[in-house]
Amino acid sequence: MLGIGFSNTVQAFAGFMDVAVTTKQVAPNVVLVNGAVGGMSAARIQNPDDEASGTQYWNSVDERLKAAGVSRAQVQVVWIKETIPRRHLGGFPAYVKTLQAELTRVVQVVHQRSRR
Repeated sequence: MLGIGFSNTVQAFAGFMDVAVTTKQVAPNVVLVNGAVGGMSAARIQNPDDEASGTQYWNSVDERLKAAGVSRAQVQVVWIKETIPRRHLGGFPAYVKTLQAELTRVVQVVHQRSRR
């Protein structure tokens, strides 16, 4: 299971991981990887080939997967918690449509990378 997102996701997924390791209801072969990074909004991570924040973010995810002893292809579940930074809200419904498009792209990136 891979957590993807920004700073709030770092904290939320870390809490989830703490609970998961103390419960017997999680199978011992389940690997949890916190791939979230502070400041990495959906807009910043939707292009893994941008040679900027997207590339940096997805390289970080790869490093964390490797450190956990798993590959991209082994990820079966993704927890995504993303946002558009407050200064870029744009009002309703523009905000929702923008976030929907960005999340769609992030999910597509996860799928494409799992095949490489």
